[in-house]
Amino acid sequence: MPEKPDDDSLKNSKMTRSAWWSSRVTVLPKSARRLGVNENNVNRWVRQYRDKYESASTDGQTREQLETELKRLRKENKRLEMEREILKKAAAFFANESK
Repeated sequence: MPEKPDDDSLKNSKMTRSAWWSSRVTVLPKSARRLGVNENNVNRWVRQYRDKYESASTDGQTREQLETELKRLRKENKRLEMEREILKKAAAFFANESK
C-alpha cells in the first residue's frame, strides 16, 4: 500500500486526504481480485490501518495510545475511590472514638 500523504504534501497538491483515500478504495478491490485476495480482507485491513494511524485526536495521539491511557486512568480512578472509602471509614472511626 502506498504511504499515506502527510499534511505538507496535501497542501502542495489539489488532493485532499479524503480524496486520497477514495482513490485507494477504488483501486484496492481491483488489485485484490487480481491477486486472489478477498475484498473483505482488504477492506478490513484498510479499516484497521485507519483506526490505528488516521484517527488521531486533537493532541496527536493515536487511538491505541488513547485506549492505553484510558485503561491506566480507569485503574488509577478505581484505586483512588478505594482510598477515599478507606479515609471516610477512618474519619468516621476517629470521630466516634473522640466522643
